[in-house]
Amino acid sequence: MNERHDRTVILLKEHISNPENFFSTPITITADNELLASKNGQIMMETLVNITSRLSDKIVLQLPDSTLFSRLKTLILGIGCQLEESKEEIPGIVVSIGNTQLKGKFNICVNSSGWVSYLACGSDVKTLENCLQNPIGAMGAACLASAEVFKRLLELNGCDRKWAKIHPKEMNFSFLDYTFTESNIDFPLNVDIGKILLVGAGAVGSGFVYSISKFENVLGDIKVIDPDDIDKSNLNRCLTYFDNDIGKSKAKVIERYSTSKTTIKGENIKLNQLKKERKEFPIIISTVDNNDARHEIQFDLPKIIFHGATGNSASAVSVIKLLENACLCCIFESSKSYEEIVSDEMRIPLTK
Repeated sequence: MNERHDRTVILLKEHISNPENFFSTPITITADNELLASKNGQIMMETLVNITSRLSDKIVLQLPDSTLFSRLKTLILGIGCQLEESKEEIPGIVVSIGNTQLKGKFNICVNSSGWVSYLACGSDVKTLENCLQNPIGAMGAACLASAEVFKRLLELNGCDRKWAKIHPKEMNFSFLDYTFTESNIDFPLNVDIGKILLVGAGAVGSGFVYSISKFENVLGDIKVIDPDDIDKSNLNRCLTYFDNDIGKSKAKVIERYSTSKTTIKGENIKLNQLKKERKEFPIIISTVDNNDARHEIQFDLPKIIFHGATGNSASAVSVIKLLENACLCCIFESSKSYEEIVSDEMRIPLTK
């Protein structure tokens, strides 16, 4: 089994008997030419290809010749996936940005406008004139489509769970207020995010940086800290890392996602190695996977903490404001005994 699929296989073993077969189904990706010429269309396409290349070993691109095709080809190969020519008259899975003439045995179509993502399975997706350009709705549409691809691959490989077989004929979701509506507004022309400390550059942290890199109007400085290097298994879930990054520092590699307005600087260190500088950040983004690190982040009493975490098919996001709501120490209770906590804080051996 390919190391880059190791973490995915752990999940697959709960639902199907032959996880190895899961990755062998080709995924065909296509797009409406007019939509693909827009910023939304290109973000949807790039994000969709980035994610699905981590779910399948075979991607088929049915796109007009363009510089985007060359970039996507490089992306697919960089993940360790194959770019194939379609040899099927009727492809098994077709994902389309907008609506196209190419139809498969199972079809997923997506679109976006502003904060809203549109998804349709087995039918055409809603088309809109004068779409609001906003990377949040575009990336959201790509993520929704990728989730349906994942469920379909499970279904094809014998998963008998009800949720794997349910695919929405039509759906729209607004990332403005997290409702299944078309709630929308224009995206602000300029957003100053100031100084942010991002703790952790794994799946959630790298996903945040990937998203920020798609904004042309966000101004700020992001410091990223993570002590780990990239290994093969990171390629199944981290959108910023590729084959040739293996063995390099996560925090340093992620610097390449800086934009003309947003500077990203990384350090290959743990949080406790970042001393007085920690106090300079009014906003901290916590994407760590253990409670000790969450507690240490909270001990600095930052004004705002954005917490993000995933587990299997669940995800959690919370905004923690100083003196306004529950803190990370309350939400994630320590697994240590009271005696162990006192021992750590007082630097007194537990035996004494």
